[in-house]
Amino acid sequence: MIRRIQTTKAKALQDLDIKNMRFFSFIITLLISIQVFSQNTVGKIEIEERKNEPVKRAELFFKYDRDSIIYQTKTDDKGCFFINIDLKEVNIIELHHPFFGLWLVYEKKYSEPLIIQNDTLFIELPTFNYITTYPGEAKYYTDVDEFLSEKYSKCLDLKNQQLESVPKLKKIKEHGVEALFLENNNISQVTEELFKIKNLKYVDLSGNPLNSCSLALINEWSKKGILIIY
Repeated sequence: MIRRIQTTKAKALQDLDIKNMRFFSFIITLLISIQVFSQNTVGKIEIEERKNEPVKRAELFFKYDRDSIIYQTKTDDKGCFFINIDLKEVNIIELHHPFFGLWLVYEKKYSEPLIIQNDTLFIELPTFNYITTYPGEAKYYTDVDEFLSEKYSKCLDLKNQQLESVPKLKKIKEHGVEALFLENNNISQVTEELFKIKNLKYVDLSGNPLNSCSLALINEWSKKGILIIY
């Protein structure tokens, strides 16, 4: 009888050990899967000429070839995007953006291999094609007068200047601008004149205390093809 009880106990302990081993094996497999998955899901795009400047609201197409889309996603307001595909299957990455246009960001046979560092797939996007741009165009102007003095200038960066309105808006409207960066100012109200600027494709108003009338105006003009970040 005692021997039978000892045998039963030993079997129970053996079964418990097997269950524990299975449980720990499952946990280890899960942790490995999460680590591998996370390494393939986070990406970030920044502007090559301007470090720490994210490319916001850009559509990304991950393709096997020119006609086969494997996955599609969009960058958020920090330039980040998320994917859940095996990057080894990706041969082409295309970017679509109202200001930056259509870019072939990556083509496997011509590009360096995609590398994930610190759990992030990091991509830099050049704003300008320096071969075809006109003198003065391939530059982000932070001074309005200098911007207006250049015939082909198209990017005006007025962020972090404590502005309460856009300076020399009428002259900017006449001159034209494709991208207007107004982040982190004190602008509470914008008017239709801002969105009627010639050639305007992109406006970043994030970090401003915009009132309800301005938000309504932004929603209205966003439907007309201008990408407005706020």
